[in-house]
Amino acid sequence: MIMQEKTQYVHVNQYTRPGKKNYGVHGVVWHYTASPGATAQNIRDYFDGTCVRSKRYAGAHDVIDSSGVIHMIPHNEIAYHAHDNNRCMVNKLDPNANYTAIGVELCIDKNGKLEKATYQNAVEYGAELAKKYNLDPMTDFFRHYDVTRKNCPAFWVADPAGFEQFKKDVAARLKNEPVQMTEVKPKPKPKPKPAKKDDGLLRRGDKGPAVKELQEKLIKAGEKLPRYGADGDFGTETEEAVKAFQARHGLVADGIWGPKSEAMMEKVLSKKAKSKIALPSGVLRKGDRGEKVKQLQKALNQLHFNCGAVDGIYGNKTEDAVRRFQMVYLPYEVDGIYGQHTKKAMEKQL
Repeated sequence: MIMQEKTQYVHVNQYTRPGKKNYGVHGVVWHYTASPGATAQNIRDYFDGTCVRSKRYAGAHDVIDSSGVIHMIPHNEIAYHAHDNNRCMVNKLDPNANYTAIGVELCIDKNGKLEKATYQNAVEYGAELAKKYNLDPMTDFFRHYDVTRKNCPAFWVADPAGFEQFKKDVAARLKNEPVQMTEVKPKPKPKPKPAKKDDGLLRRGDKGPAVKELQEKLIKAGEKLPRYGADGDFGTETEEAVKAFQARHGLVADGIWGPKSEAMMEKVLSKKAKSKIALPSGVLRKGDRGEKVKQLQKALNQLHFNCGAVDGIYGNKTEDAVRRFQMVYLPYEVDGIYGQHTKKAMEKQL
């Protein structure tokens, strides 16, 4: 697959592209969009439209999805991407990472996971940036978390080893060494021999719709598949998630999915369904308070559109989370107001 690169600069404005020159490129800060299902084009348009109208200071130089890269801000300008509350915990990027580093956003799928193709594009583009600005991926690439302790990118905060592997893959690409798909697959290991070809069990090495369905259930049950998500490939990550689920629920943690594991999964998901968050009725907007707002905030957080604390106050964070949800699922109704159409869209996703 050839990575596409497009330049669609955001218009100069106070909030998402101030047009100020930076101090040079001393590093790259990697982010994630926190908008499940949004494409690079969605994010670019958000920074050039809704974000500006909302008077929200935010931005990034580039955004990557499974198709390629969109350049949003020239690399010799600053972007408001990594200086939350005036923090900069990386000495190399002092005094302000907005002025000393390029910010790159990574798109996530509807389950909040990083797609394989997006990862591959990030490796390619990371190598391009490292070569262009004479950077060492191992010492000059940072997570947003490293700079300000923000939970971003969430999948690499939860899995620091995944970020280390990403840097190694970029370094290998820089040296024109073949990256043996380490970004998307673990090193091959001998497959265990199934007891029977049609024994109805799922184990490492299996592929297909049944594996994908299992992975989706594991995610719903709260197990982590941070690198590959529901890709239909029963690899090491899925095996570890199965073992974790089995151990958590008192089963033999052998990593093989059979009738006992499936029966326990049905119980777990049934219990979760009964405790499913109810969405409020009516219209809610910025300034509203109360239990209905709490219901909305719980639903937004469950859908990975983080709005912060569930405090019953429809403030800036809640309004922004609603806008980000609408940007993905109601692109023609992005107003930050919770109403009938937004409720229906959220019910579908929940």
